[in-house]
Amino acid sequence: MGRFCLLIFAAFAAAQSAWGGVADAYLSAYLEMFPTRATQAGNHAFDSKLEDFSTEKLARWVEVNQAERDRLTKLLTAPDLPFDDRLDAEALLAQVEREVHEQIVLRRPQRDPLYWSEVIANAAVFLLVRDDLPLTERQQRVRARAGLLPAFARQCNATLARAKGDEVAPELCKIAVGQLRATARRFTGRDLRERSVTIQKPATKARR
Repeated sequence: MGRFCLLIFAAFAAAQSAWGGVADAYLSAYLEMFPTRATQAGNHAFDSKLEDFSTEKLARWVEVNQAERDRLTKLLTAPDLPFDDRLDAEALLAQVEREVHEQIVLRRPQRDPLYWSEVIANAAVFLLVRDDLPLTERQQRVRARAGLLPAFARQCNATLARAKGDEVAPELCKIAVGQLRATARRFTGRDLRERSVTIQKPATKARR
């Protein structure tokens, strides 16, 4: 899966006017749709949320991308579009088309367990590695997000259960199970403490 939000958000944070409004609305919608990716990108406005891959939410996400594709296609026909804006629009259009392809052609939420396990795997770690909050507060945020995981897991189970037997690759299931087993260990109190301390040490040395 593409990491559009990470690349664009990094550029956006470094030079806030670089996109000049071409991608602002889509970026906001993207981060809201994928809260764990927002956290990973350093945007903590959605730390208390988790992805919602319900049928209704995914349908709305497809509509958002299709509307954005139409807008960008029209924008790119403008002969007076500044060069930088044209580059931005072309890059964004490529991302939008990937999203539409994943949702409509590949149907990843309905067929790919990694689409779901990736969210669970990333739900905690990027909350823990923050260096702007005390450890206790980071742990509280992890526990709050972890409280949303059972409902997310039920949503995943219900969605993938509707898939036909040959629509879900066994190899992907095996990888997803490995991800989930490793992730489960992160949600014990002891593991949260050990990981946070381990992560903090290199950062302390780097500042010296």
